[in-house]
Amino acid sequence: CLRDSVCEQAILSAFKAGYRCIDTATIYKNEASVGKALRESGLRRDDVFITTKISPKECGYESTILAINESLTRLDTDYLDLCLIHWPGIAKFKPADTKQIEIRVQTWLALEYAKNTLKVIRSIGVSNFLPTHLDTIILDPRTSIVPAVNQIELHPLFLQKETVDYCRKKSIIIQSYSPLAQGNSILLECPSILSIVNTYRRERIDSNSSNNDNEITAAQICLLWAIQHGFAVIPRSSQPQRIIQNAKALYLRPLTSDEMEII
Repeated sequence: CLRDSVCEQAILSAFKAGYRCIDTATIYKNEASVGKALRESGLRRDDVFITTKISPKECGYESTILAINESLTRLDTDYLDLCLIHWPGIAKFKPADTKQIEIRVQTWLALEYAKNTLKVIRSIGVSNFLPTHLDTIILDPRTSIVPAVNQIELHPLFLQKETVDYCRKKSIIIQSYSPLAQGNSILLECPSILSIVNTYRRERIDSNSSNNDNEITAAQICLLWAIQHGFAVIPRSSQPQRIIQNAKALYLRPLTSDEMEII
């Protein structure tokens, strides 16, 4: 995780490149750095979308309310755009333990209260939840809100089809973290993806584009693949050049159906 001045500079570089969505979590220990970068940027709070997450150690009704207030303080903001349960379980109990399920539901009820009554969260969701975890929240008669987002690891090497299909049926937005497989060379040096990269480069050169930047990257192609699947993506980098390159994926021509299939 990016922390302290490295985190602050990465965020400021991202803002300069046009990014307006920041993903953090209490477990990352960088919420204060996010708040500091936002203050230094000069951007209005309403122009930036901030997500944070409730860690497993903070799960439970009262501890979740406390965690939300502490995150607000560290971020130096009076509301969160999105707050997620970071993980579906805690280490103290086995996955199928009824106490585990109850803690999950109580955490969700606290998020609902923070959204509906305290008005300090605009949307609530989950992270790393499988369909069985989501069912324990959605089907519980005490809950009233379906998660808006499920943030999961998702990329061409890890498709999570069952979870994606479930979320689409429930109109839950899929947000992909590690959309570049944490820079895994198996993905970014995959011959089929590099072939597509070369096709894009040839097209740009052949078009005599006034854009002097002919550098198309495998990362951009992977991000475009995810976007065309309808996934929200949150790539991470501390390097300004890569931050800019990743953003340019939005301006590439769409992948063809054959290219999507190859990936």
